[in-house]
Amino acid sequence: MSSCFADSDRELLNRASDLLQQQNPQSAYRILEKHEDKYAGWWEYDYLLGVAALESGKANLAIFSLQRALAMNPNLVGAHLDLGRAYYEVNELVPAKAEFNLVLTKKPNKKVNAVARNFLRRIENKSSPVRFSFQYTLESIAGYDSNANSATDEKTFNGFDLASENIRTASSFLTLKASTVMHAKMSKKNSFDLGASFSQRENHKISQVDYINASVNVGWKYRHKYAEQSIGGQFSRTNIANNLESKVSAMNFGLRFRLINDADLRFNSSFSYNQHDESQSNRNAIQTMLGANIFKKGIQRYHPSMTGSLIIGENIPRSSKSSQGKSLKGGRLGLQKVFPKYSYTKVRIDGGLLYSNYKNVQDGISSEKRADQLTDISLTLSVRILKSWETSIKSSYSQNKSNIDLYKYTRISGAFSVRKYL
Repeated sequence: MSSCFADSDRELLNRASDLLQQQNPQSAYRILEKHEDKYAGWWEYDYLLGVAALESGKANLAIFSLQRALAMNPNLVGAHLDLGRAYYEVNELVPAKAEFNLVLTKKPNKKVNAVARNFLRRIENKSSPVRFSFQYTLESIAGYDSNANSATDEKTFNGFDLASENIRTASSFLTLKASTVMHAKMSKKNSFDLGASFSQRENHKISQVDYINASVNVGWKYRHKYAEQSIGGQFSRTNIANNLESKVSAMNFGLRFRLINDADLRFNSSFSYNQHDESQSNRNAIQTMLGANIFKKGIQRYHPSMTGSLIIGENIPRSSKSSQGKSLKGGRLGLQKVFPKYSYTKVRIDGGLLYSNYKNVQDGISSEKRADQLTDISLTLSVRILKSWETSIKSSYSQNKSNIDLYKYTRISGAFSVRKYL
């Protein structure tokens, strides 16, 4: 069939093929769809049009084009694979399964064989009444922290010399982390998650802030046509240098609404009981938080996605009157970009501002009512290598401004991590 194309026609197909290779299916589709009346029925054109439509999120249109291509060239293995993918996207599981099984009978190369078998496993999971999926990760993180103990630069306060652990200390560090997540989809509307994680951080120069953390969380989600509601619980326990133990028990509630243009509006609330057991005293508090978050996907597949949130909260010590404690309010902004040529490469920028207004004199240190302003920003570059390995480079900056000098500090850190998905 290809011999019937003139040089100008061949140039059109080559341009579209190049755009697909460059991970720009939207442009390829726009170029090809203008000539459908002229070229529909030629399998090379129909195949490229179908792939461009599929990669542009137009699975229904892709089905018709790929069916036309296979009518003229039924032995085109790639078209059978992409047609199966298109059926899968529109939840037509029976014809999708038939296409993937047909691909396997053609004895394709290892890559195509793996893709077909992976989709067949997904179809099998979707067909069962309850579908389970598991993910396990191991991660090691090495880095440098300019202020590992988040302390002031000053050596004295109100005429008293501060202990060394209360003065800014820079240190390299190593963190090891293991986590697991189980996701169970009970029906089209109901799903259940159970997760656990364990991490340990060792600082080279200041062991007083070394910690071990273990946490467990559970959550349930119910999806409506335009909204999703969730409820969950979390328990976390942290031991810091064997002289401080912190426990947090929390209940979380959420509502998510789907807006136009691939945007989500989310409302979150949490109620937690915080326990801090030190060697000489115990401090318990109840904390409530309310938040609103907007998440916006990029207009096209590789355009940046953005998120913004506002939060307010209250932290009240159990042993104190309700007029004591502190109020919290702030917000965050985030931006994430995935690069088209390297689909496993992501850059994420995240920053936030949190105000803490204390309603009572803290620990008798100062006669002033404490007020803090914490600003932080981080930049992360993540690259997936091979199939199950990911490396990340992260740098962050935080500054706490306070009307009490003891609580002022700045902190800069950088880290390199390697993560293995099991």
